[in-house]
Amino acid sequence: MSVVAAGLLCLASTTTALAATGESRDAITVEQAGAWAAHIADHPHDYSGLYRDAGGRFVLTVHAGRDRAASLRGLPVAQTQAAQPRFPVTVQTRSRSYAELTAVRDQIGNRHGAFGQTVGLPAVWAIDTEHNRIRVGLTEITDAARSAAAATYGDAVEVYETDPFTPATKITERSEPVEIVDVSRSDSTLAPPGNRLLDGRPYFIGDRILSVRGNVVVECTSAYHTNDFWRVLTAGHCFNQDEQVYQGYFNQNDRRAYATASLGRVASVQWGNDQIDGEEIRIHDEVETTHTFWTGNVTSPTSAARLGHSHAYQGERVCSNGSVTGEVCGARVTGVDGCYPVGDVRVCGLDVAQSDDGRRIVEHGDSGGPTIAYGTNGASFKGIISAGNVGPGPGDGPGDRMLFVDSWHVCCTFAC
Repeated sequence: MSVVAAGLLCLASTTTALAATGESRDAITVEQAGAWAAHIADHPHDYSGLYRDAGGRFVLTVHAGRDRAASLRGLPVAQTQAAQPRFPVTVQTRSRSYAELTAVRDQIGNRHGAFGQTVGLPAVWAIDTEHNRIRVGLTEITDAARSAAAATYGDAVEVYETDPFTPATKITERSEPVEIVDVSRSDSTLAPPGNRLLDGRPYFIGDRILSVRGNVVVECTSAYHTNDFWRVLTAGHCFNQDEQVYQGYFNQNDRRAYATASLGRVASVQWGNDQIDGEEIRIHDEVETTHTFWTGNVTSPTSAARLGHSHAYQGERVCSNGSVTGEVCGARVTGVDGCYPVGDVRVCGLDVAQSDDGRRIVEHGDSGGPTIAYGTNGASFKGIISAGNVGPGPGDGPGDRMLFVDSWHVCCTFAC
């Protein structure tokens, strides 16, 4: 199912839940901002977007062609405690609606369109809600690219130079078949017990997960456990349909895979052809999961309780949480709801996060892990880690930018 089709289904299922109240909307919590972002995605003709500026203030942009008062009345307001911090909201008018921005984004991604025929598919193209335009990242900027962008889209597009994105899976190929060693969390001395490398019942979010294909080991990270506790979500490029997935890790020293359990088999895959990057693993009856997620570094035994989910918005502060880099905070969402070439395919429903200080936020093996934001009500699942500027091998590339599938698209597709 394409992102467009999934979005229509999601719109039908969420419109009633976002009924407005009569409360003031001049200051909101970070949790309310996530609800607003989802509402904007559901009503793209009424709004232009939502972002948070460098000073921490929220800016809601309303389409100039719509009734401003009606658009403001339609915004959802969550019931919050008085003690929760609220941040001021500025309302501004923009010339292009979110729907118009989405249409321009999709045109840029068309290989046969005016831009695609002149320049080809860019490395990045995403909605910039702050400046009411599409930012187009090219690995090399030429005069032809600038001319094509200006002639076709005017000031609706900004062209800039960027690195390509690579799927953040960890793939190890050996010359001989890889042995899978069945271990329990309590009796293993290979990795410190009780962390994301060797977990146990109930399994936490952020675990290392893997498959073995003869002499090839594929390692990723679990992103989310659905409310029915029968499905584990991860990135769609990680494992194949019907493939057996284990919780555990590949030990580089003795070249064996160690697994605490077979979690289950892949039941559904979304990957490429304008789909999102996600898949669900239907777990075995004896496997128990929870909404608790790992925090800290890879071998840290620390965790946090209940992980909810909400839409990401531009300017939001997020943490990557892969099973190789661990939890790394201090990244900012710089683009939302984009379509990108990831590896050899085109993936949609992606947000971009950039490290504030140049720290690595993504590495091979982090694919499928959760992107998380912390608010006054706790932690919120913002999406599934997909790719980064990581280069072809471990340690390659700066790893300070990543793509993640927005939770709005994830939960519309897989019913979180």
